[in-house]
Amino acid sequence: MTYPKLTRKAFLSYLSVVLLFISLTGLSLPEFVAVGTGAVAFAKSPHAKELHVIDIGTAEAEVGLAWDINERGQVVGLYDYLWYDGVLTFLGSGIQGVAINNRGHVAGIGRYEDGGTHAILWRDGVVTDLGHLGGGYSEAYGVNNRDQVVGESWTVSGETHAFIWEDGVMTDLGTLGGDYSSAMDINERGQVVGTSWTATEQRAFLWERGAMISLGTLGDFSYAYGINDRGQVVGGSQIYPSDEVHAFLWERGTMTDLGSLGGDSGAYAINNRGQVVGRSVDVDGEMRAFLWYKGEMIALPTLGGEYTEAQGINSRGQIVGFGETDTGETHAAIWMR
Repeated sequence: MTYPKLTRKAFLSYLSVVLLFISLTGLSLPEFVAVGTGAVAFAKSPHAKELHVIDIGTAEAEVGLAWDINERGQVVGLYDYLWYDGVLTFLGSGIQGVAINNRGHVAGIGRYEDGGTHAILWRDGVVTDLGHLGGGYSEAYGVNNRDQVVGESWTVSGETHAFIWEDGVMTDLGTLGGDYSSAMDINERGQVVGTSWTATEQRAFLWERGAMISLGTLGDFSYAYGINDRGQVVGGSQIYPSDEVHAFLWERGTMTDLGSLGGDSGAYAINNRGQVVGRSVDVDGEMRAFLWYKGEMIALPTLGGEYTEAQGINSRGQIVGFGETDTGETHAAIWMR
């Protein structure tokens, strides 16, 4: 194919357009070239501006994990501790914080010397054992500002069922027809999300006012991990007809595929602005924490290693999770602007 000769005047005209585009978008010249060739899908997303990661360590444990963050920036997940602005607060021996509300109350898991675990609620230094549904085991995964706590527990018959606990009473939420369900999150309206088996299939569920419904799938199984106060639900589902699992956003009866960074993906939390975080395999086969907002999914900065995972996000856009450092250790992390 013969291309027309590019005159000096035409080249200068083209160059002025390129420089104007770069000045307006904030792209560097290499990024402009990459976008033009399709090599970069998410260059300079507005919601990624100046996002950086802070290593918050391990709290002297073998690994550091961070599961949730509230609007004040308090973080739980570092085993026996609550982290806030670099200061660690001891929750109690054997206490694993999993979720935290805006009052600083922590729901999670109490581990006992006999190896058993019970769901707990930590409030201002006082730990409340939430009991169980008759089978001796329970764990808590979510809490709202009304101190309603959700999780899973063994029943008398040995099945695992989702529960909601409020004012000293633990209520069995049932299942979608199978012998297993687990509640992962609850919003301020008392809506609960999680995973349940039907007679034959695994499904994400929404529980509200005594009724549990299936949220459907993108093709095969599905699970739900997070819900915001607008009733938007996030999780993961196998997509049809492939074997890949993709993060989803469910709203008003419609489940939307959020895509991935190249391979499998799953979403774990959503704030009231509709920002979603989770993890995804990228094009290089590495697991990366991601932020999704308004149709764009971006990989978050790493701690120097090959693995990161985002678990929680508040309405200020602060994100928590964990990742591999350049020395191969796993540390808790917080991403912020």
